[in-house]
Amino acid sequence: MILSYNMVQNLEYSIFVFFIGAIFGSFANVLIYRTPKGISIINPPSSCPKCNNRIKWYDNIPLLSYILLMGKCRYCDQKIPFRYFLVELLTAVLFLIASFQSQNYLTLISLCSLYFYLVVVTFIDLENRIIPDKINFGFLIYSIIFFLLTELITDSPLPVVGRSGLISVLVGITSITGFFLTIDLISILIFKKPGIGYGDVKMGLNLGISLGYYAPLVPLIAYI
Repeated sequence: MILSYNMVQNLEYSIFVFFIGAIFGSFANVLIYRTPKGISIINPPSSCPKCNNRIKWYDNIPLLSYILLMGKCRYCDQKIPFRYFLVELLTAVLFLIASFQSQNYLTLISLCSLYFYLVVVTFIDLENRIIPDKINFGFLIYSIIFFLLTELITDSPLPVVGRSGLISVLVGITSITGFFLTIDLISILIFKKPGIGYGDVKMGLNLGISLGYYAPLVPLIAYI
């Protein structure tokens, strides 16, 4: 089969987006491991937790290094958790999906940012049962700045689904955070203990900005 020029271009673009997603997946692993422990994401450099040998750049290539090393440290054969490979692959696939869903680069950035945030908070929550304020507020500041800038230069890609605009964002924020707070209040009144972590409430702010009118579907889907 002869590939047309457009097909080759699309394939190259998809490979590029997938590779960028894998790189962001590698960064997501840094956030997932270090943020809950209060460790700087810059220093110290990545190293094996068993033998403390610094991981060389060629052993830190997203996806490829894990496969070549067969999931083990080069120096001490310590097993590397499969989560590292999974996060890189998942983020790469989500970035690729975002490229198929996007009509322009601004929307692509919005979707990739949302997917990246969701991957990070999901795995942190699964492993530590918390969503750190640094992650929530960091993404919140980024989302607000991105929203304001895109409002100034073009039609805002936020929310990334449905109608964009300030009203949609406000509806999204109030609906999803209101739902989480209501669940928490009911639990306190009936069971005398919080029913939901406040990290989830803060996460609702971010989802409200990104999803707008569709934000109320998040708790509905979560509890079906």
